[in-house]
Amino acid sequence: MAKKNKESADDIIDSLAKDVGASGGDKDGGTSKSAGKAENRGKPGADAHLNTMSQMLMDQGGEQREDMGILLEKFADPTARARGAANLAVFLLLAAAVGGGFFFLQKLSSADAREDRRQKKLAAEETHMAEQLAKLKRFGNVHIESNPPGAVVIQDNDPTKCMNENLATHEKEPCLTPLDISNLDISQTYDFALQMPNYEGFSFKVAEHLWAKQPGSDDFIYSQTIDLTPNACEYWFLYDGKLKKEVQFKGATGQPDCKKYKEEATKKASTVTDCTCKVLPPGAPSAPAAPSKK
Repeated sequence: MAKKNKESADDIIDSLAKDVGASGGDKDGGTSKSAGKAENRGKPGADAHLNTMSQMLMDQGGEQREDMGILLEKFADPTARARGAANLAVFLLLAAAVGGGFFFLQKLSSADAREDRRQKKLAAEETHMAEQLAKLKRFGNVHIESNPPGAVVIQDNDPTKCMNENLATHEKEPCLTPLDISNLDISQTYDFALQMPNYEGFSFKVAEHLWAKQPGSDDFIYSQTIDLTPNACEYWFLYDGKLKKEVQFKGATGQPDCKKYKEEATKKASTVTDCTCKVLPPGAPSAPAAPSKK
């Protein structure tokens, strides 16, 4: 391989020598050397090569004529130059692509980029989960108590909607307090009414915003305790601590008379209890039902 490269260099120098006339006559103009020169015309000697390169690069004053790169460029093949420029451009583009790819890869692989991608993934998963949960029905349990217990519970103004089986007779009976109703769709609104003889009716609504989530469970709960107000009393009474006895007030004015007595006793610093209705015994005629309270 080294020999081939050397021969190629000699061929280039021979070509340059021919272009500048290295194969012409010598300085002495003698004819005795014509035959030798003719014999060596195909391949100039080393002196001719040296003189040729000197003539190329140096002027008569010994100064360098032109930049060596410019001189060599004159003898370069224009096609080769164009091909070299194209190769250089391709190389630069490849280098830029590789460098840009490396920078982009390094940026994607950084800790901040990974953390940002993780946070975005978590946010997307949470959003998706919330959307799926919103599409699912949620259920809750209603707990109703009354004081006194045993009030009839009517749901959504339909007496047959809430019925329980009597274990002794196996017959359907109205729901009574205390009561638990399960598996209610909390997206709906429910109406409940309580009815009890000799007591005023009471009604309330359960809407979606009133449900409370049970701790440690996916279920919801709504609880209501109602103190029923009697509307038919045998008498009203309170206990007077000073007299150490129960004071009764009968008749239609029994309740207001009881409250007046309590106010006066309180002014005298006597200890008295709240006024209480003595409910009519079962089977006794009751007063007309009062409007339901909400």
